[in-house]
Amino acid sequence: MKLGTFFWILLAMQLQAQQVQWASKVVSYSSDLGGKQFGIKQILGKPNAFPQCESSPTAWMPKSALSGAQVLEVAFEKEQTVQQIAIFENLNSGCVKVISVAGSDNKYKEVWRWTTDWRNQPFKRNLKTDRSYYFNRKRRKVEPAPPVDGFPGIHRVLLVEPVANVKSVRIKFDFSILPGQKQIDAIGISDSNIPIEAEINSISNNLIESAPELLVNNCYSFTCTEDGNQLFFTRDLEGKQVVYSSNFTKLSEVSQVNVCSANLSYNYLQGGNGNLFLHGGATYSASQGETGWNLLEYKNGNFQNLGKLRIAAYSNYGETADATITSDGKIVILAVESDLTQGGSDLYLARRKDDGTYTYLENLGKQLNTAADELAPFLCADNKTLLFASNGFSGYGGMDIFVSKRLDDTFLNWSEPKNLGNLVNSDANEVGAAITAKNQLLVNKQTEDGSAIFRLKLKNSDFEDK
Repeated sequence: MKLGTFFWILLAMQLQAQQVQWASKVVSYSSDLGGKQFGIKQILGKPNAFPQCESSPTAWMPKSALSGAQVLEVAFEKEQTVQQIAIFENLNSGCVKVISVAGSDNKYKEVWRWTTDWRNQPFKRNLKTDRSYYFNRKRRKVEPAPPVDGFPGIHRVLLVEPVANVKSVRIKFDFSILPGQKQIDAIGISDSNIPIEAEINSISNNLIESAPELLVNNCYSFTCTEDGNQLFFTRDLEGKQVVYSSNFTKLSEVSQVNVCSANLSYNYLQGGNGNLFLHGGATYSASQGETGWNLLEYKNGNFQNLGKLRIAAYSNYGETADATITSDGKIVILAVESDLTQGGSDLYLARRKDDGTYTYLENLGKQLNTAADELAPFLCADNKTLLFASNGFSGYGGMDIFVSKRLDDTFLNWSEPKNLGNLVNSDANEVGAAITAKNQLLVNKQTEDGSAIFRLKLKNSDFEDK
């Protein structure tokens, strides 16, 4: 066996054997903004603000960006030997001062401390910190921190000697070292010196047969017929939203769609599944029981209005929403922000009652919803595969498209969302997607001109290698 081959086999064995745990419980902390967004519980579990590293409500933010000493203590599901500790600092990294570990007996042992040469202080030399301002002004009122957001980093500590039976970790920060806001995304431990990384849970690129092909430029919300023959999209025309239609085989031929709208500022089609579509034709009005949606049926090239979509005790912090519907019309899935939110805009469902109205909103839970935003749901023809946009999971930047599978008939249990990969998602915002019966994946990407629809060919719409 060649030496190079042996090396890669050995490395693969090490990677497979590495035991990584993420913090599962917050034991104590010094400060917290409170609430679901930016709250202390956002540090639990694997990273979801990394590797895109933008300011995110899915990371913990202390009450004061320059509060000086902060202590955070987290526990892990089970004891293990630790050789590496990784702290994912989402904004302005470099504030970790002391790390200690303990077993089930809760007796902490210091394993790392940041030391610096007083003649060569790296942060004070390069940046004007709040602390230096404070002492230079002889203890006058502290100047607000400069609005510096950036400089993410993973603070990895490799221990000289592994420590056995570690159950919890205590970390002391000094947030006054650097200007700007601070966010901690996750804390992980490992029994190996192989660097702990933030991994994107994505589908295999082998499931996608073609690169993105531009279909329609300068458009907004879109949907399509299930057979993949007709595309509907919205464009802004002199301050009014107009719905257009085009055949996939003749995309250059575009015609205006005659759908009645009470407000041409909110004129768009969504959620095509079978012959049913949802038409956003008005703003949300709690006093009048308005969801802003009409239910349409598409037959013989024309839309028939089936009436308003009425949902019991419907609540929406915004004026509009995103929505999709099952082919039989029994379930509507919406993206709204309400009193039941996990953070920002969440995915909810409503069930059709015998009188044609729909039940109150039910949140689809933490498996799909995060402290950030989930938008643009699209339920595929199988009524099991759900596409949606989110910036609350690890991705490639901004909003990405994710896929999840329904696990039972309740419509409340879903598989862990998977990112559609870097052939679909980019460092821009992908804000919507749909799948046709011809295994065409349509993606709405934001561009310099607004947004555009791109098409990719899939091997299968199950998003699973076969």
